[in-house]
Amino acid sequence: IAVILRPEADRDEIVARLRRIPGIVNFSLAWRAERIVDDIFDVTLAAIGERRARSFAVRVKRGDKSFPLTSMQLAALVGAAVV
Repeated sequence: IAVILRPEADRDEIVARLRRIPGIVNFSLAWRAERIVDDIFDVTLAAIGERRARSFAVRVKRGDKSFPLTSMQLAALVGAAVV
């Protein structure tokens, strides 16, 4: 099930409400980006905002296998952009 949110949606409130719904065991937030590496970087940096962690992982699953980079290559580039 995909729920498309408006840009101004209160994500923290939505996450809190989803956690209280019986039957929902797991969910993930996701953001859309154009198939342009710089756009993927911009969306990633906007999604994490000011949050920082001592360690993190970037996991990539390409829906479009014709994208010119492999999942591992894209994950490495996004990880470098986050640092």
